[in-house]
Amino acid sequence: MKKIFFSYSERSKETLKTLVADLKELHEYDLWIDQKLTGGQQWWNEILKQIRECDVFLFAISPESLESEACSREYTYAYRLGKNILPVMVADVDTINLLPKELKTVQYIDYRAADKHAFMRLVAALDSLPESSFLPEVMPEEPEVPVSYIDELYSDIRSSEPMSFDRQASILVKLKEKLHSESERLDAIKLLEKLRERDDLYSKIGNQIADILASKTGSSAIKPAGSTGKRSGHSVQEKKIVNPDNRTKQSAPSEVSALKTLQGESEIKKKNRTALIAASAVVVILVGVFFSFFLFDDDFSVEPVRPYYTQWPVIASDDFSRFPCRWPCGNYSATLVTAEGMQANDQYKVDLNFTQPYEQYNSFWFLSPYSPAADFYLEADVQIVSRTFQNVSAGIFFRGNANSYYVLRIGDMSQFSLCHNENGVLRFLIGWTQIPDVNPFVMNRIGILAEGSTITIFINGKKYEVQDSSVLSGSIGLEVASWNPMMVSVVLDNVVLRQKPL
Repeated sequence: MKKIFFSYSERSKETLKTLVADLKELHEYDLWIDQKLTGGQQWWNEILKQIRECDVFLFAISPESLESEACSREYTYAYRLGKNILPVMVADVDTINLLPKELKTVQYIDYRAADKHAFMRLVAALDSLPESSFLPEVMPEEPEVPVSYIDELYSDIRSSEPMSFDRQASILVKLKEKLHSESERLDAIKLLEKLRERDDLYSKIGNQIADILASKTGSSAIKPAGSTGKRSGHSVQEKKIVNPDNRTKQSAPSEVSALKTLQGESEIKKKNRTALIAASAVVVILVGVFFSFFLFDDDFSVEPVRPYYTQWPVIASDDFSRFPCRWPCGNYSATLVTAEGMQANDQYKVDLNFTQPYEQYNSFWFLSPYSPAADFYLEADVQIVSRTFQNVSAGIFFRGNANSYYVLRIGDMSQFSLCHNENGVLRFLIGWTQIPDVNPFVMNRIGILAEGSTITIFINGKKYEVQDSSVLSGSIGLEVASWNPMMVSVVLDNVVLRQKPL
């Protein structure tokens, strides 16, 4: 019986009832879920043990699970172990196209409707997953016990160390976000009350807290009065709130005296200071607007600057969700190899049988339906699903002609290379290079930017650049290469081709 590890956020538990019930109906699978565990190191050790022993790591996609530090550590650990990861969407999310690479190993299953069609898609996806592989010889480091934001923020708020304006503002922003969660609102309110009790609280922060607590609790909020002291070491001269409970009786005369002195100086120098006060007021207003907009506006967001080549027009794309796909499907043969291309599970899959040893290596092309390209940017997901022996690679060839082409290869030993082949003579532009983040048995996002003689490749976000002008235009496609007789299965998905405008 295969074991499923179910990773989810406790905060989205209500949306998971149907999915959990359906999974329990699959008698050939043993569902493990941590609903009976409470927390701490012993709890976390059991979590990691269950991940190591599972055949399928099923991740329930929801806004809460994508924000959860515990969930993040779970799927990252499963990914590094080479586990089959199956993402299942149970609620609407705004960042489905920005999922971390660990959750892009296969196409996610949409389970929001939780109907029989979703159930059938789930069963088909589970059945199509490869057999669970052995654990790696060199085990990845175990992630530490996740600390909840409550513990972390409570520790900061209780600390006797002075707290800067920036830190107070950061804590306030985090707590404001948690007020939108039904399960975390009360904890956030308690922490806001604790933060308001600090002796070094700035007036701007205190006023914000008072307004929030008034709106959330429905009671009138009295904003604490601040002292006239300036907080040193900060560009904004914010007033620091002095907790009335901690003020001594002796402080009152000194404050009155200071106030009279300031009033006297104001009367004597009033004319001379008018211009300075006006200028200072403008500066303070501008600074206040800056902090209000950037630190306390819930709707504020900064759009990342997109690389120029990602703005080139898309001339072709394939996610293989439509049938039939445009890539070559059917049986093919070449020297010492037979191959089959097919569309399966919304992916392009190829099965090859390299029958006999070759002098150096043997490779097989699956030509894309795209027109030959000169200057372009291509992205694709590539994965080696299975192989019977070692020394195999899968990747993308480009600028391919009858006797010359480039090829980016991902090897089965977590390495990559970029080379140029001309009339059977192989020339490495980047020799075989180990990358810790490359797991060939899960989806790897690769990119190729070819612009004139500059060739830039991207592997799971890492960038490498070379110069070569041997070939400046040609075809694009999938290549599988082997250095031993074996059977190999490879999948390709989410191909996007952009061309440089003329």
